[in-house]
Amino acid sequence: MGNTLIIDEEEAFKNVTIANKGIRLINFTIDYLLIIAIFIMSSSFYQFLYIQSDFLFLESLNLILIFKLFYFLYYFIFETLSNGKTPAKFITQTRAMRENGEDTRISDFIKRSLFRIIPFEAFTIFGTQLFHDSKVGMIVIKERKTHTTFYN
Repeated sequence: MGNTLIIDEEEAFKNVTIANKGIRLINFTIDYLLIIAIFIMSSSFYQFLYIQSDFLFLESLNLILIFKLFYFLYYFIFETLSNGKTPAKFITQTRAMRENGEDTRISDFIKRSLFRIIPFEAFTIFGTQLFHDSKVGMIVIKERKTHTTFYN
């Protein structure tokens, strides 16, 4: 691979490649399976304590709420600590960023993660943009491997 000299940051931002729906579906599937695995491992003890409960509806509701909390925390923690990446995004070499190219803020990842826990939000993949992206003004891009050289 040759070296690329980026002179104009604005021009470089125009050349980003938005991740397609297939990659987004792969990201969702990998992350969702990881969330389920973490949830099952951590909730095994919880289930053991309440297996004899007479309030099965309340226990089921509690498990749903706890799962939603795990779901929120998973995305929020990973995307905040790794600047828009989750384990699936590391695998597919994608990243979430603001549509206008500005730096992401913690509030962006909080909103993005909150919108994700809305029931049926995943079905917005059939539209032009996912709900949790459109409401926060973010996109998911393919990362490019470029070698940048700076000259004085």
